Amino acid sequence: MPRALFMIRTKLGDTLTTYAGVRAFIDVHPEWETSLLVRKAYAPLFKEESRLRVIPFEGRLEMAARLLYERATRPPYDVVAVAWGQGPAVRWLARLLPARRRIHFQNTHADLYPERPQVPFGPTSDLFDSGWNVARLVDRDFPKPTKLTVPALAKRYAETPRKGMVIGVVPFADELRKNFDAHSLRLLLEALTSRYPGAHLRVFVNPTDRGAHVVREVVLPKNAELKSFRDLPALVDEYTQITAWFGTDTGLFHLAAAMGIPATVFFGPTQPWKIVRPGQPRTESIRLSVLGGEHCDVKSCVHPLCLHQAVATWAGSAPVTTLADTPDACPLRSLPADRLDVISVQRHGS
Repeated sequence: MPRALFMIRTKLGDTLTTYAGVRAFIDVHPEWETSLLVRKAYAPLFKEESRLRVIPFEGRLEMAARLLYERATRPPYDVVAVAWGQGPAVRWLARLLPARRRIHFQNTHADLYPERPQVPFGPTSDLFDSGWNVARLVDRDFPKPTKLTVPALAKRYAETPRKGMVIGVVPFADELRKNFDAHSLRLLLEALTSRYPGAHLRVFVNPTDRGAHVVREVVLPKNAELKSFRDLPALVDEYTQITAWFGTDTGLFHLAAAMGIPATVFFGPTQPWKIVRPGQPRTESIRLSVLGGEHCDVKSCVHPLCLHQAVATWAGSAPVTTLADTPDACPLRSLPADRLDVISVQRHGS
């Protein structure tokens, strides 16, 4: 039996999108023994996946210990492939674990990883290209995934009974330029309460997210409650109870997508086409029309008018007028003010 190990060493959203390519490889090649080296915090998301061995690690020392154990107790791998990851840990992987072939997703570490996709992952790639390009280089070409799914999580969600409508709201990410402000969050909650009478709203907050303190400035409607979560298994438990998801571009959206939860994602500086697969079922992406498919790289922005205005327009509220708070390089500053309250709504999976 041929053996392959894929390494994914990145943040939550990128881990899930990269795994889509690995999952596609597993489904096309059940005859391979496939292993996944992944951060310990994310490993529970994949532990029930079929035909997949999960090797979790916390840091480089624990990773090294696990790799040495693999080397001592199991046959050599045919392929060791870095689907996403950089730094010393990537080099340790190549040096500690023998393999007939070594693959890296970018043009780096070429001394230890002589193989790489012909079109390396870069600015023109979407988040799914990395895992897919590496996986298809292992053995043969196969179609790019049209949606994100972790089948075991999706099965669990589909089989969980739910009573009434419960809407999950995720207003914060790990970048301030992707965060709702207090006004945007209040508008969204009010709009959801109006559009879905009788629905219960759960606002999910990771207290470690930058800017998450903003939630304290919002008086929640009577039908809403704040939900902090301690880890991903706890969040998955919560997600099984929601019937719809609304929020910003964050790894927690990718988790909802992987579980098959209907989702509406509000985009500010980032590009929906990179984040959401065209076949993602029951998913909508919303962004200011004037931004089109362009990316804003002003990462110092802490008042993302583009995001706040998209939420306000969707909610049917008056335009937000805070251009003065945006960075000098904000692309919205050069556009006519009367074009800043038109949104583009893209429905995926139809």
